[in-house]
Amino acid sequence: EQAHDVLVVTGSVEDVPEQFRGWVNPGGRMFIVKGHSPAMEATLCARPGVSEWHEESLFEIDLPRLVHAETKPEFQF
Repeated sequence: EQAHDVLVVTGSVEDVPEQFRGWVNPGGRMFIVKGHSPAMEATLCARPGVSEWHEESLFEIDLPRLVHAETKPEFQF
């Protein structure tokens, strides 16, 4: 897999998957929407170094889940 300087995730996730972090070069950024409907947050994740991450909340939004990132239903009686 190849890493990139900028990554824009076009569907929401519950939390930022570690796999996605590996797709961003040191010095790069990732825009991602995370959280639960109806109050998700658009987030800018910056990777200034190999093991450093800084997250900045930009605004609230509600976006459909990324394909295959849906929350699995919990067992109910």
